[in-house]
Amino acid sequence: MKNIAFVTTEFKTINWFLFPLILDLLKSNKYRIYVFCSLDKSVLPKVDNLFFIDLPIKRKINIFFDIITLVLIVFYFLKFKISFTHSIMPKSGLLCQIAAFICIIPIRIHTFTGQLWANKNGFEYFYLKFIDKLISLLGSHILCDSISQRNYLIKNGIVKEKKIDCIDFGSIIGVDLKRFRHNENKKIEIRKKLNISINSFVFIFVGRI
Repeated sequence: MKNIAFVTTEFKTINWFLFPLILDLLKSNKYRIYVFCSLDKSVLPKVDNLFFIDLPIKRKINIFFDIITLVLIVFYFLKFKISFTHSIMPKSGLLCQIAAFICIIPIRIHTFTGQLWANKNGFEYFYLKFIDKLISLLGSHILCDSISQRNYLIKNGIVKEKKIDCIDFGSIIGVDLKRFRHNENKKIEIRKKLNISINSFVFIFVGRI
């Protein structure tokens, strides 16, 4: 049974984006999965071969604290004999990729969901951009959640074209077709509730959480 580590800053990121993937991996009975993140007061699911490690990763720069966290991650990776890592979010991605590289873990995946440096200036711009470049350099496989983001990262020299992939036309783990499907009855019900004509063309904007 191989051991996989998912690393992020907060449990809610795992819960929102990666938990269905984790459950699918566990169904195969081939993997033991460790989730590293800040647990706070999160209500954790109880699933066989799924373990949670409380790892308070600070979002802002804190050299002393970040080094301690890095040492802890390296310790746990070696202790649990991790053979596959997947990180998401900038700080957790940086610490995870450095630790995985140090531990010579062969599969080191990172998923980009946005660029903090895109609207920054001065030192902060170059520092945050350097972090993304370092994550891309240390990771063995890089993923992103949209084709436009893939092109943007390549154009800005963050990652080489052959190293970064995007799932279909844009996604983190795909789409649950049982949940997201056309329902004519629901469409009529919602339009009646909002007093929208059945023939009206409706635009929907989806923003960040």
